[in-house]
Amino acid sequence: MRILVLGGTRFVGRGIVEAALDRGHELTLFNRGSGNPDAFRDNPNVDHIRGDRRTDEVAQIAGNTWDAVVDVSAYRPDDVRAVLHALSISAALHLHLDGVGIRAEHPTWIDESAPLLQVSESIPSSDPRAYGGLKARCERTLRDAIGDRLTVLRPTVVIGRATTRIASAGG
Repeated sequence: MRILVLGGTRFVGRGIVEAALDRGHELTLFNRGSGNPDAFRDNPNVDHIRGDRRTDEVAQIAGNTWDAVVDVSAYRPDDVRAVLHALSISAALHLHLDGVGIRAEHPTWIDESAPLLQVSESIPSSDPRAYGGLKARCERTLRDAIGDRLTVLRPTVVIGRATTRIASAGG
């Protein structure tokens, strides 16, 4: 499988890349190179495209076809719009990583029927609702554009590499 990973060199993204490589997939990492620019440089199954999705550099991913897109770094709806536009919505599967912080309420038990935060795209980053609210808007933007080709992961607690290894092993 050919996979485009947006981000992929730090924290959860790195764990996802490692798990995909362990399964023999071919990956392209598109990121700014600010986190760990040499990650996976020596792996022949990983291509690297340096760029910022918030600039015209996102055009570097246009014209390519991947079986799946994994997005661990989208924060604002324009982040996902830029990628969707560049890809012409071509991937069969789009995996988006959110968190439970996108929920409007935080009861003891949450399921998929729990409402998402509703915020304006212009919400200031200093507002405590900004992170969860903007991630929720990213999800809605993706769902409106690609429908059931979207899979959303909402981990409750992410502790790094160990979490990814456990989750990828099915446990």
